[in-house]
Amino acid sequence: MLIGEALKDFDRDKVFISVKFGALMAPNGSMYGLGVRPLTIKNYLTHSLKRLNVDYIDLYQPGRIDLAIPVEEIIGAISDMVKVGYVKHIGITQVEAEILRKAHSRLRMGII
Repeated sequence: MLIGEALKDFDRDKVFISVKFGALMAPNGSMYGLGVRPLTIKNYLTHSLKRLNVDYIDLYQPGRIDLAIPVEEIIGAISDMVKVGYVKHIGITQVEAEILRKAHSRLRMGII
């Protein structure tokens, strides 16, 4: 929210905003899991947009990939947000080459 307050005085088109999502945090600050199910991605995005007081995120990416969820589904949910303009670019971090290929294949299929 502090970043959102600081951004209100800037031309939004001149600011690049990158957001990671999905870390489930305990009150003591420790991470206890991942929340990257496709149904929750829109929820995380909604909260980020409201807190930052912006209409879109430039780079949106899961903080980690939950191997129990097909990466194609995770990337597909984010690509849905690209289609409607809430996200400009999709990122993915800390993955092996095969997972990156699967994520990329979702995008090459003409999803976005």
